[in-house]
Amino acid sequence: MDEVKEAPIKEAPEKQTFVIDDDNKANWAFRKLAEVKQELDIKAQQKAGFDEQTKEWYESETKPLKESQDYFEQLIEQYRQTQPDGKVKVPAGYTSLRHAKQYQREPSKLLPFVEKNYPDLLKKDIKWADFKKQLTDYDGVAIDQNGEKVPGITVIEKESVSYHPNKVGDQL
Repeated sequence: MDEVKEAPIKEAPEKQTFVIDDDNKANWAFRKLAEVKQELDIKAQQKAGFDEQTKEWYESETKPLKESQDYFEQLIEQYRQTQPDGKVKVPAGYTSLRHAKQYQREPSKLLPFVEKNYPDLLKKDIKWADFKKQLTDYDGVAIDQNGEKVPGITVIEKESVSYHPNKVGDQL
């Protein structure tokens, strides 16, 4: 009984990778892709429902607490205004007061002033979407409408593939 019989160790057979090599297999793969996307949509809808429930629960739980917070802040603010230095400092807490300035800007008047007096503070940028419409590609070289090569641009062609399976239940 002290001896243990050794069973031969069997190696797991290699799992074959599925290969699409005809239209039937591609159609099957699209059906499977549609099923997966449908499952993802269901999970997203469930998550949205849970998120809404969580939001409602949070709001109902925190509403009375926020009301209490507002009430006590209002009481402390009334007391703070009676203090000669406008501050309250007690062992349980203190108030602080900040003065911030907000600047309202009129770009039509401000821009000429800054261009004249502080040109190094201007940010210049290219409206790329509009500029790109002025260009054509000639063997990877960007050419403008005047036929001039545009320095600083190299055209790189990339391919992008999107997969659009039919929804589950549609004609497959």
